[in-house]
Amino acid sequence: MDQSDFVIKDNVRKSERKSLEKDPVARRLLKDPALSHEFKSWLQRLYHQDPVELSRVENVTLPHGVLLFNSLLKKVAEKYSRKYAIEILICNTEEFEELISSDFISDHPIGVIVTADHDIDCGFYYYKSFENTMHVTPVLLNFKKGKREAVILDSAGVNSDGAAVEPLSEFVECTLSHESKEACTTYIAQAPRQADSFSCRTDALIILRNALLDLKHGFENFGAKVAHASNLRFVSLPLQWSYTSQIFDPLDSSGVPKKFFSQSPGSKYALGGGNDSGGIFTVCGRTLEAFWQKYFISATFRYELQLPQSVFSLQQIPSLVEGYAVTSRNDKLSIEFVQTRTVSDYLRLKGLDFSKGVF
Repeated sequence: MDQSDFVIKDNVRKSERKSLEKDPVARRLLKDPALSHEFKSWLQRLYHQDPVELSRVENVTLPHGVLLFNSLLKKVAEKYSRKYAIEILICNTEEFEELISSDFISDHPIGVIVTADHDIDCGFYYYKSFENTMHVTPVLLNFKKGKREAVILDSAGVNSDGAAVEPLSEFVECTLSHESKEACTTYIAQAPRQADSFSCRTDALIILRNALLDLKHGFENFGAKVAHASNLRFVSLPLQWSYTSQIFDPLDSSGVPKKFFSQSPGSKYALGGGNDSGGIFTVCGRTLEAFWQKYFISATFRYELQLPQSVFSLQQIPSLVEGYAVTSRNDKLSIEFVQTRTVSDYLRLKGLDFSKGVF
């Protein structure tokens, strides 16, 4: 592939100016039962008025990945169009708003990858760069005569309080307040799927491909596949759409290898061909459990929470348990720790394939 189609990125997530409750590193500190109540109370008092300036999460096991530029998004979308007979559009926020507010109709669902046109906090990384590296949001549209449905599939999911995170809120407003006379039912994917700072673009291509292939086998029941709801709902996605989620959560059906399809014998969707005779979803001839076994790995993460300048000596910090350390960098103190957790490496590897022209 042309080197201008992508960039190799360090697998580091940075969060800037987040509240203590929303910062990914601070949340882990506050939830750790090994840390004392004294320390947690001190941390909460410390950030009571001011947000966390900076925190970092570094994947030590998987140090690098690929960020796809818009040109490569379009090449993969065109390839999927020819290979699977599905339609995925690439547009910016303004073009998406024009599409939503138009009288556009289609006899089949389409996918849209919306590229942000301004700096946003997508929940995983603060993108402050040029257009090619901005966060993207995949959206499914089912706009036909007498029915308008949108499913917002952003990889960041929703906040813990159930509110849509940026950039979801602007899409929700856009889909619900368009100028068309026909009302639009809008669904939002609830569970986060992204665990790094660069895979949102790869995820957008994959989840739209999965969803559109699934819907080809019965888009008349499009809404029922996501939720029994109307107007605006936060929903859990069908497993066959989001099986490539990077996040392993035993409470989240999109991240656990369950025999989901044994209860759905009518489903014919199987990526790579064929339908498992037992009604269990298969990927390239393997059961979903076997697919997960290949891509889910145990990864080591290094976490860093930068302390404000008002904290300048170790004596100001309550005692920490083993595994936590206070470090100094650029004349600022930070709390650092290492944890191991299970994540899926599928999207990172898929991004590397895309960069090599393997679609």
